[in-house]
Parts: sequence; C-alpha cells; structure tokens
Amino acid sequence: MRKRKSLGQTMTEYIIIVALCAIGLLLVVTFFGNDIKQIFFTASSSLREGAATDVTYDSTYTSGGEKFDTKKLSGS
Repeated sequence: MRKRKSLGQTMTEYIIIVALCAIGLLLVVTFFGNDIKQIFFTASSSLREGAATDVTYDSTYTSGGEKFDTKKLSGS
C-alpha cells in the first residue's frame, strides 16, 4: 500500500512540473512572440534573397560540360 501512495505522489509532482513549464512557455511566447517572429522572418528573407542572387546557372550546358540543345526538348 505504501508504494502506491509514493507512485501517486511522484505522478503529481511530474504534473506540477509540466504545468509550470507550460505556463512559463506561454508567458515567454506572450512577451517575446513578436520579436521571435521578426527574427525568423528576417532570417528566412535573407536566406531567400541569398538563394536567388548567389546561384548562377547556365542551362545550355550539362553537368558533363557538353553543349545542350534546348530546342530538341521544346519540339521547335
């Protein structure tokens, strides 16, 4: 019987810890949510711009270096 009471007490302690963590997380998101959102937006924008401007690709050459005729694919 004593073991059962100890098990219930431990479970209650874990529930309290999880509840406190959830409340803390809600407070952090409430106070810093817009700042965090702005950080992720800025990072994703710079990654998107970097990917669009840093890559140069010439579609007339294959990976082996030989000339590739795009007219054959388009049927013209």
